[in-house]
Amino acid sequence: MWDQLSKEIKALVVLFVIALVFGSGVLTSQLLSRKEEENVLLELPAATETPVSDHAASKEVATEEKKEIVVHVSGAVANPGIYTLPLGSRVNDAVQLAVPLREANLDALNLAALISDGQKISVPREGEEVSLQEDLSGNITSSVSKINLNTATLAELDTLPGIGPSTAQKIIDYRTQNGGFKSVDELDAVSGIGPKKLEQLRDLVTVY
Repeated sequence: MWDQLSKEIKALVVLFVIALVFGSGVLTSQLLSRKEEENVLLELPAATETPVSDHAASKEVATEEKKEIVVHVSGAVANPGIYTLPLGSRVNDAVQLAVPLREANLDALNLAALISDGQKISVPREGEEVSLQEDLSGNITSSVSKINLNTATLAELDTLPGIGPSTAQKIIDYRTQNGGFKSVDELDAVSGIGPKKLEQLRDLVTVY
């Protein structure tokens, strides 16, 4: 039968067979190449990410914020007010920033005590009554002095809450006119100081 075919048909058949063989080889090569690529991808280690939890991030921010503390220094100092100090500072650091006066009784304070954020340090004068103050942990950290109504200066009285220079002068005028205060309750008789303000001042002042 092959012998009966014309030369043209034989040539077409040969070309078809060659093309078929060549096409199969190319397809096989592409399949093998793709399979090798897939194997390489499977062998590569998967990239991993270490998630940072919100708690860890907030803890890091909190640590940064706690590098400084803010304290209030009052009493027998030249510059009473609010001070920002490094974390781990002592009572003495805050007192020296506020510049203690010559009459300041520094021995009444534990100058080596660590101070905490938001703490108030009141420096007493010689002869002033001193009471101990506890921090939130129950530890005695500093002393708080009470202002003597019979000896306090206008500047000292001005440091009391709700007492400005005008009311402070009225307190001095009252004690001058009446020979001094006999008790803290007499503050109620001073113009500008009512029962409510008296209760706010009761634990901050004394008479002797």
